[in-house]
Amino acid sequence: MSKLFHACPTIGRKAVPRAPSVAPARFRIAAAAPFLAVGLGALVAASTAGHAQNLSSSALRQEGPTVRLDTDKSQFNLFNRTPDALMRPFSTDRPGKSHSALTVDAGHIQAEGDFWNYTWDRHTPDRTTRRAYTLAAPNLKLGITNWAELDVIFPVYNSLAVRSREGGGNERAFGIGDVLVGGKVNFFGNDDGKHALGAIAFIKLPTAARGLGNNMVEYSLNMPYTIALPAKFSLTLEPAVGLLRNYNKQGYHADYQFLANLNRPIIGEVVTAALEIAAKSVAR
Repeated sequence: MSKLFHACPTIGRKAVPRAPSVAPARFRIAAAAPFLAVGLGALVAASTAGHAQNLSSSALRQEGPTVRLDTDKSQFNLFNRTPDALMRPFSTDRPGKSHSALTVDAGHIQAEGDFWNYTWDRHTPDRTTRRAYTLAAPNLKLGITNWAELDVIFPVYNSLAVRSREGGGNERAFGIGDVLVGGKVNFFGNDDGKHALGAIAFIKLPTAARGLGNNMVEYSLNMPYTIALPAKFSLTLEPAVGLLRNYNKQGYHADYQFLANLNRPIIGEVVTAALEIAAKSVAR
């Protein structure tokens, strides 16, 4: 999901590559550990389910009726779901800012989300300090084809406190956040190889409670590229661009980001440690 939108300060989420789970499921739920997002800087995260799959292994599983593991998966779609034995490893877009390049298998639903997300930001154009947190921000994914998925992200509860550094007083707001609707496509590496490239686009709909959003539609596009490295390391490089409404709500401006995420499993295939760096440039 996109991290570019400034209107809803609780949309800090993007995915840390992590190790795949070994249990297939038609309905999957990802649980991300709480983490602290600091805007620009480095993020060290440990999580329990994940996006940095071993790209050199297909991790195919055999269950139920016999299925050939060399089956052409392009035949599967929303109405002809991928058999469980051919499903790719569990891959999420949580809990960091970077995304997985892989998509959900056709005909399957995957649910993931942040339990708690806290953001502190004092590098704002209006010289304010913002503190925000989100409780529950589910991301529902539906596999459409073997290379495409639909995504809907709904921040359920958000709290925002804004303090002026120039004596302008304090403001507080709480309630639901802006809904993100979009999708992801994979260009290569979905099922095999050591490289994977994807594209993720989102539209932000102005559904946030008063004081949490800017009541404007905004757009983002991310291009995650992941490569498997020696010694079980995985590196994701991800340029991103957003089209955001100006603070005076007159026209739009471009927002550019570049994300880098290096991770490795540290406790079996369950817990992964990651170092993530995000750089941002805004064109006015």
